[in-house]
Amino acid sequence: MGLLKAMHRRNWKSTVSGEFFKQHGVHLPSLADLIGPATLDDLLNEEYERVARSSPAIAVANLTRVLTRSFGINIPLVAMRSKIGALGRDKEAS
Repeated sequence: MGLLKAMHRRNWKSTVSGEFFKQHGVHLPSLADLIGPATLDDLLNEEYERVARSSPAIAVANLTRVLTRSFGINIPLVAMRSKIGALGRDKEAS
């Protein structure tokens, strides 16, 4: 893979990650803890090959569908738990 294509892919993954957080309130790396970082990277690479030229929102919709149907991840529940966890750490720090 050429350097330019690798940079574009990395930038695209970052954009998709930001869009995923905007839509669901969950960082993709926290989902990597559930399914494995290599699996998440494979999913993102597949999406890149399919929809890199279209909106990141389409990739997020596809990822959401795959994570829910194939891996049984309840994304709103993960978002809620991550917010509660963050609040719990804030209370411990004070």
